[in-house]
Order: sequence, then structure tokens, then C-alpha cells
Amino acid sequence: MNLQKGKHHARAVWMALAVAAAPVAIAAPTLTPVGPLDTNVLGMSADGSVLVGTPIFGGYAFRWTREGGTENLGGIGGNVQISRDGTTIAANVLVDGNPEAGIWLGGKKWRPLGGLGASGCPDLSDTYGINGNGSVVVGLGWDGCKAYGFRWEDGTGMVSLGSLEGNSSRADAVSADGSVIVGWDAAETGEWRGVRWVNGVESLLATPGGPSLGSANAVSADGSVIVGGEAGKGPTHNKAYVWTAKRGGIVIGMLPNDNQLAGAYAFAVSDDGRVVGGASGAQTRDAFLWTPTTGIFKLQDYLVELGVQGLDNWVLDTVTAISSDGTTIAGWGYRGPKRHSHVQGWVIDGLPPFVDTDRDAILDPVDNCTLRPNADQRDTDGDGYGNRCDPDFNNDGIVDGKDAAYMRSVFGTADPDADLNGDGIVDSRDVAILGNFFGKPPGPSGRVATVSETRPADAIR
Repeated sequence: MNLQKGKHHARAVWMALAVAAAPVAIAAPTLTPVGPLDTNVLGMSADGSVLVGTPIFGGYAFRWTREGGTENLGGIGGNVQISRDGTTIAANVLVDGNPEAGIWLGGKKWRPLGGLGASGCPDLSDTYGINGNGSVVVGLGWDGCKAYGFRWEDGTGMVSLGSLEGNSSRADAVSADGSVIVGWDAAETGEWRGVRWVNGVESLLATPGGPSLGSANAVSADGSVIVGGEAGKGPTHNKAYVWTAKRGGIVIGMLPNDNQLAGAYAFAVSDDGRVVGGASGAQTRDAFLWTPTTGIFKLQDYLVELGVQGLDNWVLDTVTAISSDGTTIAGWGYRGPKRHSHVQGWVIDGLPPFVDTDRDAILDPVDNCTLRPNADQRDTDGDGYGNRCDPDFNNDGIVDGKDAAYMRSVFGTADPDADLNGDGIVDSRDVAILGNFFGKPPGPSGRVATVSETRPADAIR
């Protein structure tokens, strides 16, 4: 940390020492546009290598890879999905004038999967989810104008999942092995209630006395973590949620918004259930992420802090897919000089792990003290190390007698740099912090390698 008085130190020397003590820099993640303009990304393989989507008004399904770009698959689009292994794509096709769930066979050929009855309304069925190897497809099936969630596999064909009270239901997602299906079931009031089917047996996610849980939109690979929206207690159900069998429904909230119509919906979850993504807002929305230690936060703000390039003229609206390990995230947003210029899909590669070691709600890559809780991120000299972990007042890379001497010289004052705990006075508590670091470098800090401007440290006079 820079001293406020009497300090001179060669910039080259300081930089050499700082680099020696700093953590290895992590390359900034990259944002890549996916598909043509005015299309959405709706699904992604588990490793993030293959993405699928459709134009915003439908018309066809597409497949996209970094190597090959966009491939038009035909069909009519709908909620296009891809298996975790990237081999099987499901979407809607048109059969005798009726939309119908189908599986892509290559080129522009599709295998229609039928419906629950001989006629539809007018759809016979609609795709919503697909399992790990593409052997199970789930969605909304029609028998006349009665609609229920369905499960399809080759041996059984399309089978209705029914509903708890004879009303409509829909299957939105399925676990990797096909045994757990999640979606919604309509109450007598018409409200969509979050449900899961385990080996065909349906149950509500909400429990008596707990929050109301709306439509379940995604499920982790092993079926243990479910995410969705329209959750809350009392009359307002407008927040995203995470559900596990052990803890039940946890309302994870929404991004700050004064609009009474605002809400948040979770649409994607990592394999371990610790990274959740979705959209939050009203007429305009923002893509969000959530982790257990950080809570909900705006994805685009985090990407700016990470130094991601290419975000100009982008507004990231919705996260629709997260890779198994959480390092690749995809969705769609608005691209252009105005917020609603053009819709386009995007994918972000190379994200660092979503870890908050000191549990201060600041992720390690942007935390200026990764091992010392400091939610305020106070850094009075702007060197990338938070005060809480930076008693290295002369920036020579080591906390030693010179730093102790400086603290003695300002003891009892309000010196901002030596006030390590930020309570407004340099006292014995700050001395204790210095003592814990004596003989050690400052930090560690996730921000040191990304500080935009380094300034020469000043030697103690």
C-alpha cells in the first residue's frame, strides 16, 4: 500500500517484486456471438462445445460450433434442445400442418415423435428437454385440447405424465439418466406449481409452510437440484428459486428493480448445483448468476470486472445454459447501439471457477482479499490489495520491520492505509493484523493481475 507521506521507490523494482508475489494471471474469458442476428441460443452440450437455438419468430432450428459456425437444421424451431453429449438435437417439426416434437436425423431430416392423441390443438406435441445421451425427450403433449407433460423414448413412444388434479401439466427438463423430470402442474386456480416426476411418480416441490414455488425450468445432471421461477411467500410470487430434497425450496430473489412487474426466473444450473443462471427484470431484463455464497448478481457487471472484451453494445438478457463445470455460459441478449436493436445468442468461454474462499460474497477472481472476509473491498491506496490483507505499506512485497515502523508512527491516528480494519483509527487491532502477516507477502488478491494502472510504491522516509 502507498504511504501518504515521504515515499520514493523505483517503479521497476516495485513491479518486479509485485509480480514475484502476485498470483498467476488468469486469461480473461471471451464472449462470442452465436448464430445469426435475431436468433436465440436455447441449449448447449455439457462441455459447452455445441449450441442450439432458433430465430426469435421460429422457422428453423440451428446448430452452432466454434469451428463450423451456424448450420440450419430445418424443422420449425420451438424450444430447441441438445443432449449433454452433444449428439442428439430435439425441436419441433411440422407434420401435416401440425407442430410436433422431433429428433434431428442429420441434414434437414427429422423424426417426428407424435402426440398423446390422434389430434392436437393444433400442436400434437412440443419439445422442452432432452436427457444426457438423447434417448429421452420430454415436453408438452396434446390429446385434442388437453395438455400434459410427456416422456418419450424409443421403446415406449410418447407417454403422458398426467397431473395431480386432472389439470394441465408440462415437462420442462430431465436429468441425465432420464429418471427425474421437472416442470409444472396447474392448480385449480390456474397457477403453475413446480413439480418433479421421479420414475413417473409426480410430487409438488413446495411444502406446507414453505414458499410457493412456480414452474421448474431446469434440473442438475443427477436430478438432485432443481431451479425455477415464480417463487415467494405471501401474495407475490416473482422470484427465482433453487430446490433440493434436503433443504426444500430456497428463494434466491431477483436483481434490484423498482418496477412492480419485475420478476426473476432461473433457467440453467451447473452439475453441482452451485451455479444458477437466468433472467431478472420487467420490460427489460438482465442475465443473472447465483451462487450460495454470493447470492444473485448481474452477470454483465461481473464480466466487466473480469476484464471481458467485446461487451460494448451488448445487453445480456438471459442465461439459458451452463456447462457441467460452470466455466462456459450461454444465453441471448440484445446487440446494437440501442437496447432492443437485435436479438442474438452469445457464449462465454474460460470463466474462472465460481469460488468464494473467504465467503464474503465476493468471488475470488475479483476479490482483493481472497482469504480475509472484506465485503466492502476497501483499498485506500488502489494497489489491488484490500486493506484487510495489505500491511505492506511500502510495497516491497513483504511485511517487515519497515511496515511495523510506519504503523508505530501513525498509531492512534486516522491514517487510512494503516487503518487495516476500517474502523477509523489505527489501534491494537490493526497491529494484530500486521502481526499475522509479518514475514509474509500481502494478499492474496484476485485483482492484482488485473489492476489497470500500477503506481510506483514509495519507500519510507
